[in-house]
Amino acid sequence: MFLEYILLLTFTSSKKTGARTFILFLIILLAVYFAGFRDCLGMDYEGYRNNCERDRLLSDASWLIDEPLYELVRNFCATTQFSAVIFFIVFAALTSVPTLIVYSKYENFFLAGFVYFTYTGLYLFSFNIVRQFASAGLLVLAAYYLLKDDKKGKLIFVALVLLSALFHKSALFFLPVMFLGTKSYNPHLIVILVVLSFILPVTQIMGLGRIVEVLNMMDYDIYIDYSTSTISKYSLTNLYLHIMMIPFLFRAKEVASLKNGNMYVFAIKMYAICLMCNNLAANDVAIAYRIAIMFSMYIPLVFSILPIIIGNRQLGNVLIIVPLLILFFAIGLSNPLVVPDKMLPLNSIWDAVYQKFQ
Repeated sequence: MFLEYILLLTFTSSKKTGARTFILFLIILLAVYFAGFRDCLGMDYEGYRNNCERDRLLSDASWLIDEPLYELVRNFCATTQFSAVIFFIVFAALTSVPTLIVYSKYENFFLAGFVYFTYTGLYLFSFNIVRQFASAGLLVLAAYYLLKDDKKGKLIFVALVLLSALFHKSALFFLPVMFLGTKSYNPHLIVILVVLSFILPVTQIMGLGRIVEVLNMMDYDIYIDYSTSTISKYSLTNLYLHIMMIPFLFRAKEVASLKNGNMYVFAIKMYAICLMCNNLAANDVAIAYRIAIMFSMYIPLVFSILPIIIGNRQLGNVLIIVPLLILFFAIGLSNPLVVPDKMLPLNSIWDAVYQKFQ
């Protein structure tokens, strides 16, 4: 993690395009390596590893209906007897490669990258919800093309959303973003919606989770108890995210006038949706917990412009770096699943290959 911080600083200080490209490659390589070569790191790790050891015959067409690209990668690991590390590397790459490339195209990549690696709801959380974060990484790239605001960009956006849905069906909930992406935002409306999401009882949400189940999108019941405990456990982080939204609500015009302002305006709207979904998830609307994940990927881009918006670079950096480091050490490192000694040796990826040909 701290190596990533050093690389991000080096990227920011470098002026040469070739050097920045190489440093970005190292940042991505380290992120994928750490997420791919891990042993029992993440609550879903054992489940995915066990799935990679169970062959599901490709002749059985039923797997095409249920997130086929995920099944294809899983089946590849199972039928070839490759190590499950292959599976985790593929999904780590899908998460971090498009995300970090898009972040690097905007101002203050250091802060955006810092938030991505330090905020416990992003990079580290992708160790737990592997498929959906891979899907969310593709959605970051989809939004980048959407904001080009031309016909080709919109077609690429739709294609990438549909592609990401083949890894996790929740990506389909991102399609309506196409109609919101290029619109201006009303800060007063955002305040009202966030407050309502905070106080609205779950019984008045019209059984949204049940509707989705009837449509056979996915079974969210298993996440209800988990989401409640998770949001409760990370309530300090959620409170921090709400407080950090305030400056952007009072500086809407300044945000829009920035270079690449359309992306930052878009990111603020996604940030607001993330907050609303987190609040609903805390009230047992389990589907909202899943939807929040894909919108949380834009928090780093929003935070990266805070020093500009408040007109004080030093204060802006402190307001982001210090609280996130405190939350990281208080929440991330106190989690027994996040420990530095659970990394696989580099040659582990070839273990199954070596054994297979002996």
